[in-house]
Parts: sequence; C-alpha cells; structure tokens
Amino acid sequence: MATHNEIGKSGEAIAAEWLKEKGYQILERNWKLGRLEIDLIAAKGEWLHFSEVKTRSSRQWGDPEISVTPQKFNRD
Repeated sequence: MATHNEIGKSGEAIAAEWLKEKGYQILERNWKLGRLEIDLIAAKGEWLHFSEVKTRSSRQWGDPEISVTPQKFNRD
C-alpha cells in the first residue's frame, strides 16, 4: 500500500476514535455509492453526521479543508 493511503487510513482511524470518545456511534466507514465515497457516517442522538476525513503529513499542500472543493461538496 502506498504511503499516502496508509496516512489516510490512519487519519480515518483517529477521526473515528475521536468521534467515539465524544459519544458518536460509527455506523459506516468508507461507504460507497458508485464512484462516490463517504469516509465516516456516525450517529449521535437523532442526528446523522457525514464526515470527509483529510489527513496531511505536512502543510506542503495546504490545510486539509482546501481539498474539499465546492464541486466535491455539492456532488449528488
């Protein structure tokens, strides 16, 4: 497995553990529909939370949130 894939899996595991510690129940990891994927689906109370996890090993390529473009956010 490529290093960037390992970093991504590690980041998703950290995010899932953080959510669990905050009282969320992890329902799905890497849920797919066609070419689309949601990294984490969690529930807390009556709410569902859909999470895109971005993990960076450095700031060379910018902060993680810049990689979630308007086009990606609005996919349906």
